[in-house]
Amino acid sequence: MQPDYQAEVHDHGTIRIALATPSGQENQRLNDRVQLKIEKHKELSISGRNLRMRFSWSKGYSGEWLAASAWGDVQLYRRPLGLIFIVEAKRQEDADKGIEEYIVKDLQLFYITEILHIALRKELNASVYDGRCLLVGSKSSQQLKPDILHFPSVDAWKTSWKDIEDLVTSIYYILESKRVERSSMSSSNSDKSYPMLMAPFERREGNIDFDSRSFRKKLQGRLRKHIGDLCLLCGLPQEALIAYHSALDALRLSQDHLWVAASLESLCAVTASYSSVVKSDHCLESPNDIFEKYREAVINYSKFKEAGVLELEACLKATKVLVDMGRNLDASDFLQNTIYIGIKLPSEREIERLSTLADLYGIIGFKRKEAFYKRVAAMYCVADQNNSEARWQQCFSLLRESLPGFSLEHVLSFIKSSEYETDLFLSSGESTGWPAVQARVLHELAFSARKIGDTKLAIKLLSGLLHSSHSFLNKSEQEEMLQALKNYSSACREESEILSEPICLPSFVNVAIPTGNGDPNLEPIETNAQQTNRVFIYSPFEKNLKKIRWVKSEVNTIELVFYNPLAAEIDVSHISLVAKGDASPVNVKPQSLRLAPGAHVSVKIDCICEIVGEFEITGYRVDLYGLIYEVHFDRLLKKRKEINILKSYKIEVIDTIPMLAVDMFLAGFPKAQNIVREVQENQMVKYKSAFYDGEHQKISITIENVSQIPIGEIEVYQEVGVDSKCVVKFSCENPPSSLKPGERVMFEAFFDSELKDSKIETVLHYIKINYKEAYDVGYMRTHTTIFESDIIRPLDVIGLCVKQSESSEYATIVLECHNKAIEEIDIIQTVPNLNGASSAKSTVVRNGHASVLYVQIEKLEHIPLSEQCMETALGLKWRCEPGRFGVVHLSSTTLNTNELIALQASPLYWESEIDDEPLEEIVKNGKVMQPMFVRTTAINRTNEPFQDLKITLEAVQEDSRGEFNVLGGAIMSTGLDKALTPVLESKSSIEFSHTMIPRFPGNFKIRFRAYVADKGSSLKSFVSPSYSFCISHSSTAF
Repeated sequence: MQPDYQAEVHDHGTIRIALATPSGQENQRLNDRVQLKIEKHKELSISGRNLRMRFSWSKGYSGEWLAASAWGDVQLYRRPLGLIFIVEAKRQEDADKGIEEYIVKDLQLFYITEILHIALRKELNASVYDGRCLLVGSKSSQQLKPDILHFPSVDAWKTSWKDIEDLVTSIYYILESKRVERSSMSSSNSDKSYPMLMAPFERREGNIDFDSRSFRKKLQGRLRKHIGDLCLLCGLPQEALIAYHSALDALRLSQDHLWVAASLESLCAVTASYSSVVKSDHCLESPNDIFEKYREAVINYSKFKEAGVLELEACLKATKVLVDMGRNLDASDFLQNTIYIGIKLPSEREIERLSTLADLYGIIGFKRKEAFYKRVAAMYCVADQNNSEARWQQCFSLLRESLPGFSLEHVLSFIKSSEYETDLFLSSGESTGWPAVQARVLHELAFSARKIGDTKLAIKLLSGLLHSSHSFLNKSEQEEMLQALKNYSSACREESEILSEPICLPSFVNVAIPTGNGDPNLEPIETNAQQTNRVFIYSPFEKNLKKIRWVKSEVNTIELVFYNPLAAEIDVSHISLVAKGDASPVNVKPQSLRLAPGAHVSVKIDCICEIVGEFEITGYRVDLYGLIYEVHFDRLLKKRKEINILKSYKIEVIDTIPMLAVDMFLAGFPKAQNIVREVQENQMVKYKSAFYDGEHQKISITIENVSQIPIGEIEVYQEVGVDSKCVVKFSCENPPSSLKPGERVMFEAFFDSELKDSKIETVLHYIKINYKEAYDVGYMRTHTTIFESDIIRPLDVIGLCVKQSESSEYATIVLECHNKAIEEIDIIQTVPNLNGASSAKSTVVRNGHASVLYVQIEKLEHIPLSEQCMETALGLKWRCEPGRFGVVHLSSTTLNTNELIALQASPLYWESEIDDEPLEEIVKNGKVMQPMFVRTTAINRTNEPFQDLKITLEAVQEDSRGEFNVLGGAIMSTGLDKALTPVLESKSSIEFSHTMIPRFPGNFKIRFRAYVADKGSSLKSFVSPSYSFCISHSSTAF
């Protein structure tokens, strides 16, 4: 006998009716329709008693009634007491043959020939009490008896309820008569007149002592147990309880363990099934009593290896009863015991056993054990893969049902979904369970899906496994799965399904959506941006996001960056964008991608928009091994919070605007000067060069209108980086103001560099060209060229000093120039001639050497003195090969106060005389001891008065050490030594006269010095031009 894994505690009180068909009849649809019709009558009321029926087939897993009938003595409900014989007659011959197989025998008992083995005929005569033959289709030629029912179709069987009730009523009265008969025998103690009830294995043993006291106790106890079964089938649970208790008393005394177990099980069944209608002290009082009685029954069953099926079914019934009572842990003990019951089963019955265990573990809440047994059952379905009858569909179903126990319940909604735009089964939270086991289960599920022909589902499952569990797979396993995906996708001919979820392969890193196709020179700029009226300049709640603008009909590129976390190579056949909006790109060029293990790869997707308006980039689309994934940024952020992206990118598409192509050439800079042209990552051009301090450099700029729109306004200017210690001046000659489509124009511009100290400095300066249409359309473009220039000082000016000139209009500057450059430098100075013209004088300074220069300049009017003023007055220029030139920059900070004063033009105009003749810038002759009368008139040529003016005379001689005073020594003086005035008004004058007598021959100079009171207590002094004298002695004259 095979176990019934669907056994219920209610089976003890059900009348079993067998269903059978003639030999060779295999119309399963007809059988199912008949069973569906009679299953409606599983409970009937006969003579005021509620009777239950169970209909089971002669073949199949549920029932096994032919083999189970042998155990009818131990448990009467296992024996089929009724028969419904279903005959399908397509022709009259089929009806006659079917009826022949249904023959009436003595005592109104029915048996079956050809279908049932002859060895079982005797047992059937003792088992089946009554039956019906259901003839469907053609009518038989024989005269039909009352127990043969004929209907043209199953639907025409309108009297099914009445016919089933008649059959059950007949069986009931037979049962009732047997109950009355056995009860009277038990009460009259006539046990010897009734044969011994035995289990099948007891009949084979045959060594029974019929005269022993123990035998009589067994006979009485078993009879009472049988009476209890009859009472229960007849709908008398109260009497059944009394009989079972009475049977237990006798059976325990005789140590009849098998029947004690059967009585205990029946006692628990009556209590569990009829507790609401039974009012008796014999009923078990509490769930704990039921647990103990079932436990005792299982222990007694376990003493007989032949009773393994009874023990197994008792455990299953106990499990279900205790679950209904809320005793899940106690139920798990019985369920665990079924695992150790050694019953040899064919593979198909082993699958049923494991499935039943799994279902019961699921009922009591042991989800992981449920999943474990369902997975083992699935493996039994395909244990022999070479067998053509391997049940892959059942394997797939069992594996699918096991998913919740492995914390993979999210896979179920994914598998059941048949619509597009469904979610993949990757969980949004952190993973739970055992990742390695989950990966294995998903792999098995994908393999079984492939075996049942659902290649698309196999691809989805295997892809999901790779996405969610790749970190728990080694390199060979990853390569195996990728190869399987390739094979599956190539074999799948169905249309690719679109899935919407944040996939992990390839792993998304970043997205870049630049304006102007990544070139800042093409970025549209608003010309009349409106300022928002608000109270506060800055708000921490305001997001400062740069607006993305694209231009209609222009190519724009979006860059996506991906990472391959696998140890194997990934091939992505298609990558594109997910966009929404009226102005969505109509021309998107998808890309393919191959990612090496552990590599980061960027993909650039070109887009063209032909409609002015707005749209949003909400995600990207990936075609990976036969599946299309639509990954939306908002869902990706929920799963991967570490990435820094937006939920969507809003893009504004504006109408077409002009586009300019710009090229620049440094005309005076050949390749030898190491001019480097670089194109940066953002496509901007950068020139690296080196300028000498003061250099004047020409640059040629070529611009071309490469669009179909005329340019109406062009502006060229320079921007210099802040905090620069050097200056690069920019000037431009005649830049164009407009350009027609396709027009090309070249113009010149100039750089002038200036270094503020002697160190090498690097300056960043930008040449910018703004341009737009003639009409104000609200947008323009700015082309920027970057210059990174090193400013170098080739000449160091040392020893700078001012030499007093004999003229009131000129001063002489002495300087030493040291050449630090690698080439010779010509220093060019402008020398004035007597006729007012000027000529150029060149001084060559070799590299690494120095030269002294004497430069005569007009005295400077600017007070205080500035460097620019001084450099302009000097007018020194330099020139070197190849073709470089510029101006020499000097610094006035190296001059002392007296030199600065000597360099400045006097605010007083001097008119001087000697012996009533004007003093000029020529040498005057004189003799020793000959008086010389000098007089000067100082005129205030400023617009301000001078306070406390004093004029004195100075006489000096020069030697290698400088000037020294000779007035009062070599030169004697007579008369007043100074002239004073409290105020010298503007344009007024003061006169000073003096007589000097030279005592020795020689050369000397005289000059007048004026002192003026300055603010506070200090004095300012101004000197007149110097006048030279040559004194001779009469005795030495030639």
